[in-house]
Amino acid sequence: MKRSLILILAGALVFASGCNHNFRSTTTNTVIVPGAPSGVTATVGDGTVALKWNAVSDSFNYNVYYSKTSGVTTAATKVSAGSLTSLTVSGLTDGTAYYFVVTAINLSGESKLSTEISATPVFPAPLAPTGLSATAGPDQVALTWTAVSSATSYNVYYSTTTGVTIAGGTKVAGITNPAYTVASLTNGTPYFFIVTAVNSGGESAASAQATATPTGGAGISLTPGTPATGTLAFSAADSLTFQFPGNAVSSPATVDISAVDQSALPLPLSRFNRAHAAAMPQVQANDTFIVAFQLNIDPTSITVFNVPVGVSGTVDPTVSSAGITLNLAILSGSGSNQAWVDVATFVVGANGALTQNLASTSLQGLLAPGTYLLYQPAKGTSTSVSNLGVALIADDGGVMADGQDGLQIVHFYDKNGKLLATPVISYLDYSNQSDLDGQAMTPDGSQGIMVDGSNLLSFFSAVQTGVPLASTTTVDISNYGGDGDSVGILPNGDEAVISGDSNTELLVVSGIVSGTPVAAETIAVPSNRDGVVVSSDGKVLLARGPTGLTVYAIADITPVTGSQGGMVAHSYTQVTDMAALGTNGYTEDGRDGMAISPTDSSIAVVALPSTDTVQLVTGLPANPVAGSSLALPSGILPESVAISPDGKFAVVATYYGGLFLFSGVDTGTLTQVGTAYQPTYTLGTGSVTLGTVTTLGITLDGNYVVAGDETNTALVVIPFTASGFATAPAAVLGGVAIPYNDQLLIH
Repeated sequence: MKRSLILILAGALVFASGCNHNFRSTTTNTVIVPGAPSGVTATVGDGTVALKWNAVSDSFNYNVYYSKTSGVTTAATKVSAGSLTSLTVSGLTDGTAYYFVVTAINLSGESKLSTEISATPVFPAPLAPTGLSATAGPDQVALTWTAVSSATSYNVYYSTTTGVTIAGGTKVAGITNPAYTVASLTNGTPYFFIVTAVNSGGESAASAQATATPTGGAGISLTPGTPATGTLAFSAADSLTFQFPGNAVSSPATVDISAVDQSALPLPLSRFNRAHAAAMPQVQANDTFIVAFQLNIDPTSITVFNVPVGVSGTVDPTVSSAGITLNLAILSGSGSNQAWVDVATFVVGANGALTQNLASTSLQGLLAPGTYLLYQPAKGTSTSVSNLGVALIADDGGVMADGQDGLQIVHFYDKNGKLLATPVISYLDYSNQSDLDGQAMTPDGSQGIMVDGSNLLSFFSAVQTGVPLASTTTVDISNYGGDGDSVGILPNGDEAVISGDSNTELLVVSGIVSGTPVAAETIAVPSNRDGVVVSSDGKVLLARGPTGLTVYAIADITPVTGSQGGMVAHSYTQVTDMAALGTNGYTEDGRDGMAISPTDSSIAVVALPSTDTVQLVTGLPANPVAGSSLALPSGILPESVAISPDGKFAVVATYYGGLFLFSGVDTGTLTQVGTAYQPTYTLGTGSVTLGTVTTLGITLDGNYVVAGDETNTALVVIPFTASGFATAPAAVLGGVAIPYNDQLLIH
């Protein structure tokens, strides 16, 4: 029995041994050596190489081996990565090639080597420089930028074409400081610059572009009693000419004027707002930088000129179109109290020509050395620039809608410069006066004159703010014909020529800027001359009446005491009297059916109601000639004339015959554009047709004709282009007292 049991057990063991080999292997847990890591990559840095690889199953550790020679083995330098699948090897030499392999490890041992890779640590290239600034000088541009900490040198690249690149620009290399002056450049040519930083790791990306235009500057010697001029060219399109009167200085001096790049203007950039007595940001969303300059004088003891310096020139017409106004501001104060203070305004004419609105009470003009900025302020952001959307209309005895006599102020645009479908009107009342026949103002809109039929001249101010103020000052003109009919004010703002009912003289009033105007002298006329017009450059005076058109040349003189009182700075010399161009009893007030080109004072357009003709006059003031003329349809009496700001077109309004547009004012040959324009428009709840227009104007932006429809007591705003008038008016304002004197001023 015992023997049998032993045999059975032995047989069972034999069966187990022969039939279950796999069971034996599993229970002993044998571990296999891992495979070599794959996907090894390297990223270089400053003295470092960052390695990464794919994880290997059944491994719990990794080793990295590296050497400066290829064929790395486990005898090379070893660094353990632990259980991570990445490792940064540091302490390496930049510029030296290193070779790397990786192995995986588990309890059975270390894997074979991965595929060998090579990497060379490098010093990183620097960041791109920032704060690049370019300041123009004579034949050169001075560059500055913010230093880059890791840079050992810098490269400058420049071109005369915007969008300069490293590949396309002219290169200046090896600059060791964050400043460099590029010399031997062409004055008046814009240049564009970028800068890069360099170190052993390479060259950075380019900085932002900066631009400047080299200029030769203007050096001007001043001698008392001798006028002097100098021109400063900012670019091919922008230049300013400075006119120093002979009495600008009392002792010899030398003036140096140089261009200043916008980026080099001192900060903070703020402008003084007189209306609110607070500093405002100068650079606003819609402000446009034109040019800036620095004016220095030797000896420096001269801190102010005796009289304002005249400034003229041209600006890029693609930036500043005809009809807009620009401000000239001086940097005032110091430190945190710096502010830009407006000192003058300019009107841009054809091809960018500048006409300066000279000194006035609130805008004194260029009077002192300093840093100056010429810019176009955004609409509604300046109290000094003429408001392009304000029209002034004397009521001429019609009594305004507020029941008073006075001046009607019409606003055509909103604060963003968009035309209002219904213009807004306000009133400047002159309750003690009546029969207000016309008005004129200084070009900057700071001072104005009102003439009336009660033998008084009245004054007002602050038109440029959009809210004029009436003055209590008056001048009695009863001794000079009385019953003031029209007024023309000179560009200096201090003198005006007044017509009354005198058959022998016109009156010159001076002292307007000082606020104490007086009758200064008289100008002889052949006979009654009710209408007067002064050219925008102050060189021509036209006086018209029933018996002729009298032409006067206006010239600057050393200011002298007038025969009636006040100082007079101009002479008025009669050149000729053109009898054929008289009014023959028509119109007789305001501009009296005539207009002088705002861009060329040698040209005027005259309406001749007695012959239904529009006449061009050229050669003013020295050699006046009746030139090209055009006849209107019979019985269509031309009443008033306005010339576009670019000096190319004339709009003529008629007695019940509509408006006519003529081209060729600037070329000397009048040509009618289209046919008579007499639209029907909505007024209140009804529909009316444009009637007699005796008051006419064109907005300074040149986009609209503003017609005073006397028949319907309305102002009608009509878009027009070189092709003609728009099909329908764009804006209408009813309830306006329309004067029969064709003197409508639009600023």
